[in-house]
Amino acid sequence: MLDDRLKEAAQAKNFAMVSTKLPNGHIHSAVMWLHADDEFLYVNTETARQKYKNLTHDDHVNVSIWLAGDRPASIEVRGTVVDLITGDEGRAHIEELSHKYIGRDYPNPIASERVKIKIAPEKVVYPPG
Repeated sequence: MLDDRLKEAAQAKNFAMVSTKLPNGHIHSAVMWLHADDEFLYVNTETARQKYKNLTHDDHVNVSIWLAGDRPASIEVRGTVVDLITGDEGRAHIEELSHKYIGRDYPNPIASERVKIKIAPEKVVYPPG
């Protein structure tokens, strides 16, 4: 179960920096749209993208949620990917995120298959104060 502070941050229009591990051990990071339900965080990508390929080899992920506001702050979430959801659900999810963040259908061409990434938080670090 996500605590209220994390859930609220993920359900707001805050952006997330999502970091995965490349096969050579280096870190790959990307700014992404984010959402949450009561238990999990969710982001979305395509099967042709590097972050998806990374997650098929190593399910560990770090999500830093940038908190909008007057002073810079972020919530760090270390977690594990528990599901990579493709098909209609993966495609519908990017549309939900697009409407949340930009108020319209997803405008970018889709080169491969969309994937809804389900993340189980294991450690959450909040900003001081």
